[in-house]
Amino acid sequence: MHINATFPIYTNKMKNLKVGYGEKPRVKILDSLRGLAAVSVVLCHLTVGTFNSRPIEFTPFVILISAHNAVIFFFVLSGYVLTYQYGNDPNYRFVNFLGLRFIRLYIPYIASIALALILRASCSRSDSAFWLSVYWKEPILFKDILGHLLLVVNFNALKINGAIWSLIHEMRIALLFPLLLFITRLSIRKFLVINFIIYLSAVTLNALKLNPSEGYLTSYLYTFILFYTFMCGGLIARRQKQIITWYNELSSTQRWLFLIAGIFFYSYAGLMPRVVQKMGSSTVIIDYVFQYLVDIVITIASVIFIVIAVSAKPMAFFLMKLPLFLGRISYSLYLVHIPVGVFIVYTFANKLPVIVVIVLALVCSFVTAIIFNTFIERPVMRLGKKLLSR
Repeated sequence: MHINATFPIYTNKMKNLKVGYGEKPRVKILDSLRGLAAVSVVLCHLTVGTFNSRPIEFTPFVILISAHNAVIFFFVLSGYVLTYQYGNDPNYRFVNFLGLRFIRLYIPYIASIALALILRASCSRSDSAFWLSVYWKEPILFKDILGHLLLVVNFNALKINGAIWSLIHEMRIALLFPLLLFITRLSIRKFLVINFIIYLSAVTLNALKLNPSEGYLTSYLYTFILFYTFMCGGLIARRQKQIITWYNELSSTQRWLFLIAGIFFYSYAGLMPRVVQKMGSSTVIIDYVFQYLVDIVITIASVIFIVIAVSAKPMAFFLMKLPLFLGRISYSLYLVHIPVGVFIVYTFANKLPVIVVIVLALVCSFVTAIIFNTFIERPVMRLGKKLLSR
């Protein structure tokens, strides 16, 4: 049975959905997809530079080590979830939303920074073949601490926990959430025009280096460059009934082609700049254009995945305990994997074989994420729901 256009009133009896107190029905497959995306981020960060990845770069298995692609997917998914949850809520108040968003993101984030600082102080730095050995070599200044505490400012997020650059944009988008809700209510034509203007303006100003990033992609302009990713997710939530109706009218062949297109775009978007370079067409301007074109293609793929997730009967795999469990700990895993991985690399990289270090870092990251999720993230979520119920 396919999910039809009555999605907003689905009950908890449907296997693909779950619902909690004061929440709208939740699509389980999105939790599984988020968990699998988080695992791909971890695998990428723990293995990049330590083995020759070219044999899988031209296969769909490249998804397993596509960290940047996964983050773009997170942004689109975030736009969808927030708009779906609050977009038509008659009790929505921006101040309440911002407070809940702060509790949900900021408290676990601060805990991960504290963990990173403890691990940093517990090991000595040395060079190794691991990419993670680039971390923790620069001194931490007062402005770095201040930037981490404020989170939404332009600061060098690489000095303590390199994964948090995406959280900077998540929190900034939370501040811009009323604008997102307003634009997603407009007609498709106005939606496209406004997003194009915002995107083109931000990309142009960024090319002029008017607001360079202090760290990795942390400039204010880059938030506006990424704004369309959240907007695309929000648009799916706004027009979910029409989208589900459209999907259910597709033939079986068309649905398969739709899925294959998503996998193809997601897997091979990053290869476009290489193709241009091999064709001898590479210039500064063309390279700059393709740098952002890659993200647009990944966004299209992410939209396809979310549309299928909310419209189609899910594969049994996505309802199994393991992918759902990965979805539950995904935020904790994302927060802790770099500090834990860097600590393991500095402690064991020159003492143990590379594969052993990778496995050890992977296991320790998951164990830490489970502990983090149990004692920090989940209590924080319960706190947020308690405040919401009041």
